[in-house]
Amino acid sequence: AQSCINSNSALPAPPLARKPWQRRVLSGARWMRTTKPRSSRCSGSAALWRRIHTCVWATTSSFFLSYFAWLSMAPLGLEVAASLDMCENQLYPAADHPTRPAYVKFTNFKTELSYCRYGANAEETDCNPPPENASADDRYDTSTLTQCVCTAGTECNNLVVDAGTASMVPTVSMRLAIGPLLTRFGPVNVQCFVMVFGAIWVLDAAGISAPWQYIMSGSASVL
Repeated sequence: AQSCINSNSALPAPPLARKPWQRRVLSGARWMRTTKPRSSRCSGSAALWRRIHTCVWATTSSFFLSYFAWLSMAPLGLEVAASLDMCENQLYPAADHPTRPAYVKFTNFKTELSYCRYGANAEETDCNPPPENASADDRYDTSTLTQCVCTAGTECNNLVVDAGTASMVPTVSMRLAIGPLLTRFGPVNVQCFVMVFGAIWVLDAAGISAPWQYIMSGSASVL
């Protein structure tokens, strides 16, 4: 019984731990270095490990939600661009602008068919004409174009690239600030604030109506 009491007794705080939150952090760190309870018969030790397990699962869940929110913007990039009418085939319809560079160089990855049925010229400024025995000029195959053409050099692609570049700024800044914030306010307070702040911008993503809002929502959600 005496060993049980000793194993469950409060750990003495180091001399430098003058504030209550410092004593809790240092005391918890010493407990986390153990691999199993000292005595399974001690109710206090079992309660401690239940708290540790709860903390681990809460951290795992919040980490998953954070990355889910962070990576949710990338797969929806084309959908957002289409809703903002920034796709190449929305700004420049293929029927009116058949020689746009994005069309001439376009190849459908699913069907492996090219927009230019007979290939493009050496300068890639236009499609090669059909053979002389062809009944009609069918050099352009608009059926191969996807719902949102967003290849390199288009305004749609520039929007996605700008959003990815802008998201690096808060990512690097948060990595530098997270250490001092954890030391000052503790992991629970910092994690709750980051989750709530990120959730606001993820919710705001549902109301994106301009390119700058997409960049702002994508940048803030990485926090």
